[in-house]
Amino acid sequence: MILRYISAFCSLLLTAGFISAANACPIVDDGTVTRLTSDQYDVAMKTIPETVTVGELFAVDLEICRKDGTPFTGTVKAAANMPAHKHGMNYQPEIASRDRDTFHLQGFAFHMQGQWQYAFELRENGGTELLLLDHDLK
Repeated sequence: MILRYISAFCSLLLTAGFISAANACPIVDDGTVTRLTSDQYDVAMKTIPETVTVGELFAVDLEICRKDGTPFTGTVKAAANMPAHKHGMNYQPEIASRDRDTFHLQGFAFHMQGQWQYAFELRENGGTELLLLDHDLK
């Protein structure tokens, strides 16, 4: 009888742990974010301001969630380039702040119209994943 109670209690603890881990980093999609996914991560990206303009500096907010529910503890590098023209931006974005699973990256500027591609490099625990996102700037 006691073993049954212990077994039920352990099951309850395990279930609670899985529910808690699954909700450790929920991405809130308020309609202004772009979602990116990789093998290990779900990422929400938002530009500030929302509309990118030729020649104007802008920032990018990233929210990074590990698919296993544990917090992202790694580092982020970001860049953007024009694949058709084989060149990048005239600026190198930097992390302006970090709060838990979110990163505020400043220093983006698209200096001409055309097809741009964001590149976000996520490094954690000795591994690296590269997430790419195309952006057509008119």
